[in-house]
Amino acid sequence: MYSFSTSLILGLNYVAHTYAVPIESLQSRDLATCQDPNAGIDPSCWDLLDLTNFVTNWKQTTPVCPPGPTTGKCCGATEAWTTCFLRMNQPESGTDCTTISSCAFSPSLKTIPDDSHMTAQAHYVIFNIYALNQFFSSWYTAMAYATTQAQLAIDGIVRDVDPNKKASGLKDHILLALTLGLAFLGGPEAEAVGQVAATAAKALITALQQAPGAVKALWPQGSTDTQIWQMASLSDDLGNLDSSIRARINAGLQLVQTDVPTFLAFAAGGQFSTPSPPSIDKETAGLEGALKTYLVSKALDSNNYIGTIVIGSNVIATEAAHSRCTVDFPGFCTGDNENLWHSDNSNADYLLAPKYGTEENTPASLVIKNVLDKGYTTGNQLYDAAATCNGMWDTDREAWNEPLESFSAYTRPAGVDLFKMTDKGIDFSCLSQLTIWNE
Repeated sequence: MYSFSTSLILGLNYVAHTYAVPIESLQSRDLATCQDPNAGIDPSCWDLLDLTNFVTNWKQTTPVCPPGPTTGKCCGATEAWTTCFLRMNQPESGTDCTTISSCAFSPSLKTIPDDSHMTAQAHYVIFNIYALNQFFSSWYTAMAYATTQAQLAIDGIVRDVDPNKKASGLKDHILLALTLGLAFLGGPEAEAVGQVAATAAKALITALQQAPGAVKALWPQGSTDTQIWQMASLSDDLGNLDSSIRARINAGLQLVQTDVPTFLAFAAGGQFSTPSPPSIDKETAGLEGALKTYLVSKALDSNNYIGTIVIGSNVIATEAAHSRCTVDFPGFCTGDNENLWHSDNSNADYLLAPKYGTEENTPASLVIKNVLDKGYTTGNQLYDAAATCNGMWDTDREAWNEPLESFSAYTRPAGVDLFKMTDKGIDFSCLSQLTIWNE
């Protein structure tokens, strides 16, 4: 092992931060242009038309219909406000957009029909109702591909990390990690996933910051479900999740379309008021990334591997490294009984090793090389995240917690959720189940 002096390092904070989502603007708008029925959709018009107050006031002043058929300028006692709004402003449609794929987004929504008496404000609200349904519907559709990609990865994870299929955990964690995939794409390595997916992920994260109810609807915490997944049957378990995935995403959509503050958390600022509002391609790569990180780290832990950390070290960058450590790919090297991955975020070296007193079935160097080289997860997602979850890193101060005594184990605290909302975004650090030792 290596000796080192503890130091405070800035940079590690494995949180999916909120972002200024790139918003497609057609032209510089003024109020008159926003009110032009043929001008098309532009995000700047949300504020120019004062749509947040418009929606809030509409909901507060629209009366509830008396018992009987729901007609006219009132909303049924159990009618979603978005359904009521569409009925009043698009009487020919009779559309309900509160469930996945229940209404179809159309290019014709970008302008006000010539024969319509619809106001610009009503037009923008309607556009967002449809755009948000499209967003959640496309997310659900893309989850089928994500599930298939996760199933394809399982054989490799078993072969390279868990050949004896020791790993297991709560089935609810599998569902949680899989459905967290879209938000996970908006994390620190978002630039690698492509503009369409990154924009959708960042739009989701930005909205969730202001919509705690949607977070609870999508990812309810504290489940009493004690069913266990086993690595041997995990592929089949994943194949049976479709209805549960649909229910989770549908719950989020229904809250968006029935609760005004949640709707405004998504729509305000105009992030969905664009000619091409955020949505997810059917075959979006990386949606399974959160699940793979969870599975790999769980498999490593179940097979008695731990991560050790050398703070303030960068052996790979030194001349001495090349005599004992071969750089296999950027940031990672292997040598005699050694494997090092360097984190630029935390200015630290990490090494995978068997827990003391245990024997490794497969050399740790080969295991971690396969994990990183084959893209099951990344060093940041595996190591830096575990260091944060295990209490080594203070995300408020963005510094190492002190004192870090030698030979200290920082085990994932019991009962900690796989993610949490913070004032900086979504903290995914506890998706990594690896134990980190400071030596």
